[in-house]
Amino acid sequence: MLQDIIEVQTRENYQLYLKFEDGNAGIIDISQMIEFTGIFEALKDLDYFKTVKLNPEWGTIYSKGSIFSKGICCLVRCQFSSNSVL
Repeated sequence: MLQDIIEVQTRENYQLYLKFEDGNAGIIDISQMIEFTGIFEALKDLDYFKTVKLNPEWGTIYSKGSIFSKGICCLVRCQFSSNSVL
């Protein structure tokens, strides 16, 4: 089952702290997970990257024009199950 993200915080470079509804949490480096092309191209700009926010209705994160799919977020949560920091 896909878990909702309930908290997000931007960190240095392309890192995000994510917390899921099941309590799993950790820091991920988005630059290791996505290519900054297409809808994610604007995220190359670190100031723009810092605009990543939580959409509690969808249980996922987004920035202006970019939505991170629950599938990507689920993959991250599964990794948090065995690691606290990625």
